Amino acid sequence: MCTGGSQKRIDGPHSVKYSNALISKPDIFQTPIAHYNHLPIQVRKITQDIHRLMDQPSAEPDEIIALIFERAQLQYECLEPIQYDPATLKLQQLYSNRSILEQIDEKLFRESIQSILLSSTGAIRLCFINNQIYPHNEGESPCNKKE
Repeated sequence: MCTGGSQKRIDGPHSVKYSNALISKPDIFQTPIAHYNHLPIQVRKITQDIHRLMDQPSAEPDEIIALIFERAQLQYECLEPIQYDPATLKLQQLYSNRSILEQIDEKLFRESIQSILLSSTGAIRLCFINNQIYPHNEGESPCNKKE
């Protein structure tokens, strides 16, 4: 969750640099589960059993079909509704196919940013509507890059 954010406006070059950094790579917005979508060992075991049976000429088709359906059921049970997080999809849509900004796009900021986080060192981080924070670490700020 994004907490502790400031409601102060950020204007000027920092806002434009953050926006342009995100416009240049909108795939930075990912659903939280994207990194943790691993199948259980049981699914992998059934997959191996299916391959093993398919290599045996004497294998019964009904046995293979039953294993395929069992595997499909387990895979379905592993799906999480958060994989299709509407906030992340909205962010990807807002930032993709945009041209580089010369000035701040207030509508884009209002629609995509939940809060602005200011650290004691003065670093600015954005918390988006999907609770993703950018930049992930204070040292990754696009505002620190020389042009």
